Amino acid sequence: MRHVIRPYAHLFKWPIRIAAFIVHLMHHLAAFFAWAWMLVHVVGTVAQAGLHAGKIWETGVVGEIWRDGLSYFTAAGGIEWRRILAIAIIPAFLLALRNAWAASEQFRHWVHDHGRAAKGS
Repeated sequence: MRHVIRPYAHLFKWPIRIAAFIVHLMHHLAAFFAWAWMLVHVVGTVAQAGLHAGKIWETGVVGEIWRDGLSYFTAAGGIEWRRILAIAIIPAFLLALRNAWAASEQFRHWVHDHGRAAKGS
């Protein structure tokens, strides 16, 4: 079978190179758009968390807690719902940052493991 294909193998050199280039280009474009998509989500989440943090500062809850200490919580019956919501945003913001960090670490490990596997084969 080799003696049949060998005389024509040189004819497939450039079509194979062109196909390999196109596949390689599509792979890198997909990776670029995947990174762009992740960046949009991270920036959007951080921006949203920043807007919520801005609301916390606007309501002055942190300043009142800092100034009044525990007496702020003992008089919590007089707190309006917006201030309670602003206080509840603080742990949600910290949890969102922790989840973003954990996801980035997991993705970094995944890329590292797959990069090592690709180099080894």
